[in-house]
Amino acid sequence: MQLIAWVSMVYLGLTFGLSFSIVKIILREIDSPLVILFWQSCFSSVLLFAFSVYSLNSLKDIINNIGALTILACFGVIIPNFILYLSAAHLSAGTISIILALIPFCAYIIALIIRIEQLDLVRLFGVILGFAAILFLVFPGNANNKTYFNIWFLIGLLVPIFIASTNIFLSSVRFKKVKPVHIAFGMNFLSTAILSLVLPSNVNFWLSTHSTKLVFCIFLLSFIGSIGFIIFIKIVKNDGPVFASQVNYLITISGIMWGYIILSEVHTMRFWVSLLLIIGGLFLVRPIKIK
Repeated sequence: MQLIAWVSMVYLGLTFGLSFSIVKIILREIDSPLVILFWQSCFSSVLLFAFSVYSLNSLKDIINNIGALTILACFGVIIPNFILYLSAAHLSAGTISIILALIPFCAYIIALIIRIEQLDLVRLFGVILGFAAILFLVFPGNANNKTYFNIWFLIGLLVPIFIASTNIFLSSVRFKKVKPVHIAFGMNFLSTAILSLVLPSNVNFWLSTHSTKLVFCIFLLSFIGSIGFIIFIKIVKNDGPVFASQVNYLITISGIMWGYIILSEVHTMRFWVSLLLIIGGLFLVRPIKIK
């Protein structure tokens, strides 16, 4: 059983890390984050419906939670992914990996603010390490003898804040008879519906005007997210949040590795120092107790 859990963890690390490079490849051909997000949500909805239809007795399960699912669709799917794709066009896949590794840090800070977590000095020191890593990447050096900062990295920092907030909201709201896979389906289906209202009517024909490679990349991105969500929830349920939290290390390292292999990304010493600080911070901020 433990072997299956570790194989699942490695799979999540490799695939989620790969998704950052896939996003970079997609953005080379299309510069519309909303269109990409629309088709990603659409593909994800179809995949998740296929996985959930056998246990979804009626649409009442979704309708009874339409309010909470709409909030999750807006703040857990549309807004953070739009910001991610917008900033990803200007950042390396490795840097994106580090940005998303900040989710546990943001979750702990938010939990402290709303008082659902108690202050723990060890975890607080982990947050300080994460903050130090941010400083290293926000202020990458000098340009023409003047200090400058990476504005796109700062914009990207909104992503872990939104995702962490959504995760806390998800854990605090009591959904009525809705399994995690149904929640994921509802989020993506509603995201598709909302985006269809703001995008031009010809978005339905958008795929036919682009290469098969691009369509495959978007589908692969959807597949990774959909299957990964189901596997991660099962790991949390069967092996606990402490064990599941270790996937953050694998995703971060994998994202950097895939960026080097696929995109030939090379990073500075400042980047590697930031990575070490993030890994150290993740170790300290990880959940303390298994629920």
